[in-house]
Amino acid sequence: MGHFVYEDELDRIDLGDGEWVDIAKRMSYGMQQKLFAHYVKLGKDMKAIDVDIESGNLTLLLVNIKAWSLKGKDGKVALITKEAITRLDPVTANKIVEEINSRNPAPKA
Repeated sequence: MGHFVYEDELDRIDLGDGEWVDIAKRMSYGMQQKLFAHYVKLGKDMKAIDVDIESGNLTLLLVNIKAWSLKGKDGKVALITKEAITRLDPVTANKIVEEINSRNPAPKA
């Protein structure tokens, strides 16, 4: 592993039935910071920290999915948007999340 992460380095995940998704091989520091900002929010009292799992999980997929073959109702490849990601079948979304997490292990203490 080098010291830089390039977002054009992709892994293709086979979803079966000829469908696929391309994800980043690993997240860069910038991608991690963007993701962290969506998971953790400063509370309204400006002291407590709130965790927003929904926003964080959607952002995890948005920053890592670079291309896919998934088609919308119109039969055309769907754009990779927050709205499209919210419509993913949970089994499909969880498979993609597992693949992302396997490439981005938590840092060792």
